[in-house]
Amino acid sequence: AEAAAAAAAVHAERRARVRERVDAAVREREEAERRRAHERERAAREAEERAEREAAVEPVRVEGNAFFRRGEYAEAIDAYTRALELAPDDAGCLSNRAAARLKVGDAEAALEDASAALRSDPDHDKARRRRAQARVELGDLRGALGDLEALHSRLPLNAKVAADLADVRRSVAHADGETLAEMDRHDEERAAIAESREAAWEAKREAGLRAHRQRAMSARASRTAVKP
Repeated sequence: AEAAAAAAAVHAERRARVRERVDAAVREREEAERRRAHERERAAREAEERAEREAAVEPVRVEGNAFFRRGEYAEAIDAYTRALELAPDDAGCLSNRAAARLKVGDAEAALEDASAALRSDPDHDKARRRRAQARVELGDLRGALGDLEALHSRLPLNAKVAADLADVRRSVAHADGETLAEMDRHDEERAAIAESREAAWEAKREAGLRAHRQRAMSARASRTAVKP
């Protein structure tokens, strides 16, 4: 009887431990689900807020763009400023206001706007080009060179970026006392690099097309082989 009672006690203890583990696992799953639900709700609220801000900003941005196209740069700056009051981190509005400020000769403010746009969106190419333009106007040629080199690495086939980069490099070389022959040699080297990149891209594209055609031919051959 004592042995049976002891065995029953052991069995009950084991069952209790199993229940505890099961209950703990259930609580952990429930807590994880609550956290996921909270994250989903937060993400949904943020998306809704972004959509509301974008809906409010868009007509003001369009207004600013219209002013800019008409050459009314002060009015464009005012419109972009009103848009940024609604969405302070809007990289597009910051970049556009930088462009307008460059037009009115306020390079320092343009530099601040373009830098803010890049903090919000490091891949904003227009903001990087406008920051380079502002730096050129402020005499920061090496800063402009860094921006344009970074931009050229992203847009190697963009003719305007390549031209801006060549101009700034010549200015930096001239400031460093580099000879005209050396500047020309560097330009030739850069042109060769650009051509090499373009050729590599074209070769990659052709290889992809050949691989696609080969797969298509193999697929047709396979379908033909299985036909009765």
